[in-house]
Amino acid sequence: TPPTERALQFFVDNLPANCLWNVSVMNPEKQLSILALAIGLGGNVRVGFEDNPYIAPGRFAETNAVLVERIVGIANGLGRDIATPDEARAMLGLDPRRMTA
Repeated sequence: TPPTERALQFFVDNLPANCLWNVSVMNPEKQLSILALAIGLGGNVRVGFEDNPYIAPGRFAETNAVLVERIVGIANGLGRDIATPDEARAMLGLDPRRMTA
């Protein structure tokens, strides 16, 4: 899917009701706008070196934490809470007893 706002909106408009969905963006030029839109539309997002190592186009992030902190700030600014690991497991129906450290 092309990393455009229009493509994301089409995707969301055609999802089944009440489903969980997430987005990761591997295009440094579109990463922030697409992730912010996904959060605003009620979705979940993935960030980190494995998804997109850039903090800005042409500039690598120094750590994963920098990428996470930035998206947490965006989510908080949009009024979204951040799930804890246990809350995320519960949302996905994962048995916490089967999770290993």
